[in-house]
This record gives sequence, structure tokens and C-alpha cells, in this order.
Amino acid sequence: MSKNVATALIISLFLAGCFGGDKPVEPTPTKIVEPIDEGPERPDFGEGEVDEEEAFEKALEEIPADAVPQFEETIDEGNADEIQGVEEGDEEWEEREAAKAAYAEELALKKANSGATNKGLEFRDYSPELWNQVNGVRSAVLYFNAEDCEDCKLWEAGVRSEVAGYADKNALIITADINKYPELAAEMKVTEPNTAMTVSQIGELMGPLPGSILTNGYLQGFIFQ
Repeated sequence: MSKNVATALIISLFLAGCFGGDKPVEPTPTKIVEPIDEGPERPDFGEGEVDEEEAFEKALEEIPADAVPQFEETIDEGNADEIQGVEEGDEEWEEREAAKAAYAEELALKKANSGATNKGLEFRDYSPELWNQVNGVRSAVLYFNAEDCEDCKLWEAGVRSEVAGYADKNALIITADINKYPELAAEMKVTEPNTAMTVSQIGELMGPLPGSILTNGYLQGFIFQ
């Protein structure tokens, strides 16, 4: 039995040497073909153009009622007035803008008429028109006097004597007869002559102040800076 096995092995080796040459026979590798993934099936819209509004409405219908929105609309506070104006049809917003422009123009006119750029000491008699032009535009002193008030005459003479000290200032003093304008005096809570009210460039009133306080140093250093 063993002789037969040995003989068969020898014959196999002989045949391999004759037909195979020096190179051993290599097995051919098996190729594995992967299936092609065509991806998700594309929707078929049919022939012709897609109705975008209809598609959008259909998409909205498919959104759950309790769905949370992904984005929230925000409004820039600095541009809120303009957005509100658009929402209101622009009419009220345009009216407000026109009112602002009219006020700015009126203020510029008041400054021009009041002589806000004039330098030096200036005495002027009170009038409602003058007060309207000055109030809230430039610093001024509203001084209440009277014809029979000796202290008033001395105060005015003392202020005028230092006129050089007001050369670089917009020093406007408006004199009002307390007997001629009793309603104005009552409005200012002024009860006697030789009393004054001061008004700032932004329309702030201070007083009543007695004439004894309104020295040249006080006027030049505090009121008419």
C-alpha cells in the first residue's frame, strides 16, 4: 500500500515539472462586486413647472401643530421706528419725521433771530416775541424793574459800568417793568422790583434772585460763561 502511494507522489511531481515549468500555478482571486447605491428616490413632479405656492402650502400642512420653530424673528431696536413706520403704512411715521424736521428748523430760526452769536453786553426791553425767541436758545437774565425803583437804576448802572468784562460773552439782559407785566411776574413768582430770573440755553429757569446777588462777577462767571 505504501509503495503505491509513493509511486503516485513521484508521478505527480514529474507531471508538474513537465507542464508547469519552474513557476507554480497561482489561483485567480475572486472579485467581490458591491451593489450600487442609487440613493433616495427623487420625487416625480410630473411634466411642466412646479407650483411653488402649492408646494409651500403642502409643506406647511405636513408640519406638526406642536412643532418648535427653528428661527425667531428679531428686530434691531435702533431701526424699530422705521419698521413700525412701514407697518403703519408710513403715514404716521412720516408725520412724526416731518414734525421733528419742523422743530429743528424753528429752533434754528429762533437762534438766528435772537442774535445768539452776538458778543458783548446787551440790554433789551421785554416782549413776548423776544422771550419766545430767546427761551431755550441762549442764556439770558429776565430783570424786573420799575420806574420808581432807585435800586433798579443803580443795579443797571453798575452792570453797564463793567461792559468791557462782557466783550467775549453773549450777555443778554431783558428788562421788564413789574407793573406793566404783572401776569409775567406772577408766573415767575416775582413780588417786587430789583428781582431777576435767569434762563439757560436749554430753557431752565432759576430764581427769583434779588439784584444784590446779581453782581458783575456772578453774571460774568456763572450766568454768562
